[in-house]
Amino acid sequence: MYDFLKFSEGQPELLNCIEVLSSDQHNTPASNLEVIHMYDLPAATLKQAEFLRSATGMQMLNTQFAKKEDRLKEAARLFMTLG
Repeated sequence: MYDFLKFSEGQPELLNCIEVLSSDQHNTPASNLEVIHMYDLPAATLKQAEFLRSATGMQMLNTQFAKKEDRLKEAARLFMTLG
């Protein structure tokens, strides 16, 4: 079942929330987590892809998307999953 959810559209965010809530080591209170309705996932993913496409290196400093090539590759992947 995990493999099915892992590859479904919009599910990485859901699995990340489940992982954070189930781990004992998280420091973020549950009230600070954002829950997105399943019908809003495409819009949220589009917003994330647009941000990655237009972000600068300084905005993404110390993240896995610090390089422009990585940001554009991830944005393209998100755009492709949205259709």
